[in-house]
Amino acid sequence: MVMELQLEFIIKIGLSILCGGIIGLERESSQHPAGLRTLILVCLGSTLFMFVPYLALEPAFRGLNINLDVTRVAAGVVTGIGFLGAGVIFKEGTNVKGLTTAASIWVVASIGLLVGIGFYIIALFATIVITLVLHFFHIVEREYFKYDEFNYLKIKIKDKPEVKANLEKLLLRYKIKLELHNFNRGKNKLILLYEVEPPRTLRKDRISNILLQNPDVLEIAWQD
Repeated sequence: MVMELQLEFIIKIGLSILCGGIIGLERESSQHPAGLRTLILVCLGSTLFMFVPYLALEPAFRGLNINLDVTRVAAGVVTGIGFLGAGVIFKEGTNVKGLTTAASIWVVASIGLLVGIGFYIIALFATIVITLVLHFFHIVEREYFKYDEFNYLKIKIKDKPEVKANLEKLLLRYKIKLELHNFNRGKNKLILLYEVEPPRTLRKDRISNILLQNPDVLEIAWQD
């Protein structure tokens, strides 16, 4: 029975790594803080916690039909994940960031718990659904709903008179609302960080092309 139990645990560990990795790859490809390694560890950790009652009490119930109450372990995992998720939520300017990342950590932990108690099909199905939601609904949000979302635009320009003023006039000409958040002066260059709100019909790639046509603009980067 010990060997069978250990084999079952090994299968659960492998499936937990797979489920966490699938969702983690999606987050990693979007360059979010909780990526591949984080979500694998969250999913795997949740699964391992579900092993604790069995591993601790196995000699006592070997050969006996005893139902262990693992709900307390699950409740402890949920509480711990709540603290972990709260740590990735922060306020940046006018936006609250990290809510989707926190939700991803929370839901991946639930998948780990499902794997830990043996609901493999449900765990795999939930993994597929969550991955589709994170990937495709992000596209839907970006295309149809979040036109008024503020974004951060980092621009590196030549440190010459009037370049910054002309750049801001250019953005305002396209009805882009902007607020300077930070700037650093380097050797013959300025690095500016703006919070910008583009109009509904103006996409980021279009704004990038407009800015890069200016020879005084050295580099630009968008930050969500």
